[in-house]
Amino acid sequence: MRVLLVQPHAAEELIFKRVIGLQIQPIGLGYIASSLQEAGHDVRITDLPAENKDVQDFANHIKTYKPDILGLYIATYRSENALELMRTAKKINPDIKTVCGGPHSSVVAEQLVQNDCVDVVVCGEGEITIKEVANTIEQGDSLTDVKGVVYQKGNEVMVNEPRPLIEDLDSLPLPARNLFDRDRYRLMDHLNIATVVSSRGCTYGCNYCTVPALYGNRWRARSPENVVDEMEHVQKKYNPDILMFLDDNFDSDEDRVWDICDEIEKRDIELTWGCLSGGLQDGKPELTKRMSEVGCKVIGYNLETGSQKSIDTLNRGVSLQQAKEALELSGELGMIRILNIVIGFPGETEEDIRQSIQFAKDVNVEFPLFFLPTPYPGTDFHKTAKRQGMIEELDWEKYTTMNPVIETEYLDLDTLRGLNKEAYRECYLSLNSIPRYTKMTKNVIQDGWIQLKDLPQLIVGGGMMFLNISRF
Repeated sequence: MRVLLVQPHAAEELIFKRVIGLQIQPIGLGYIASSLQEAGHDVRITDLPAENKDVQDFANHIKTYKPDILGLYIATYRSENALELMRTAKKINPDIKTVCGGPHSSVVAEQLVQNDCVDVVVCGEGEITIKEVANTIEQGDSLTDVKGVVYQKGNEVMVNEPRPLIEDLDSLPLPARNLFDRDRYRLMDHLNIATVVSSRGCTYGCNYCTVPALYGNRWRARSPENVVDEMEHVQKKYNPDILMFLDDNFDSDEDRVWDICDEIEKRDIELTWGCLSGGLQDGKPELTKRMSEVGCKVIGYNLETGSQKSIDTLNRGVSLQQAKEALELSGELGMIRILNIVIGFPGETEEDIRQSIQFAKDVNVEFPLFFLPTPYPGTDFHKTAKRQGMIEELDWEKYTTMNPVIETEYLDLDTLRGLNKEAYRECYLSLNSIPRYTKMTKNVIQDGWIQLKDLPQLIVGGGMMFLNISRF
């Protein structure tokens, strides 16, 4: 069967693209594609935002490729655009089968499938389920025995038995990267980027996170050898400027990361890479140094807040001093640091938020990113916010973490919007930021990450970043 997998547009450009010029492959669609190919199906992927394509381009693709199945990965802020695409496809070919997956689809499956344009919703991990769905559709059989799906039968919504989590992640085929236009995916609008997922899930169980809705509070990992096999494959076939691990918590198992580093060194792989670390509690200094030795040049941290009061309320298990020491160490090692901070949690005051802004300025990380608390469907935060009447914005297209959607006892929507602008302007548009970016540019040139000939393009990308922030 012919299967078209689609990444829909978001209603607005996401913060990672606006600030750090980051456009990444929807690697989840790559995994779905390779699983379908393994089952003998013909698959194509179109990433509408990365390819700068609109609904008419999509319609033309449907007419020329004539897929039997249309599959869409749906995040909350892409849901309305996803429905528009499915309606468009059904108008062109009423017999096309539409299948939705992703975090939003999984938690609102029964609601979603009641749309006439939606045939099947895949809940949770999709690699095994999508093969069974495609094979069942091809054979004209019933979905009754397919685990992990929700669909409509007549006027009745059918909710099948859940699909167990995939225990052996090494058994999955590598994502079908050849189906992406790799030149579309960049960091800082210039550096060619590839992505790898070496583990799934997280054990922290933060009440505002969508990960537990997909994976529970479990963390599963691929073996170090399997991970480095993929790194080696990506380096030889695609030779990206940087490879980013998209794990929610890459170093959850420190021994595994040590083994990955040893395997990289053993195979003499010279590849710049980055990850999201959970290592703010104790700094993990020796591990951070080891990662740096074998090519880790970008590291992200989810501190969530720069206010000790808020840290204690959120039970993050870290002090600001510990966080500062970890950030200073990675800075001394020449890493580009991304610090994620959420401003406006229930209970926070303007003073708490300004403490977070000041902390980001004091630690002088290269890319502090500020997000507004967003109660995604399926999270405990959404249930609490709804019960307490905090949700003021019901348009899911606004759920990008850049728009205020809740009001708390201390902060209304306008105040939150203003504080978010203040955070970005204070950290990026002040004169104090100039030495930071001068040093970063010097480091990436010295490390051979970019060549001097590439410097003009990097400067243009930096200029666009500052321009975007000035327009917040």
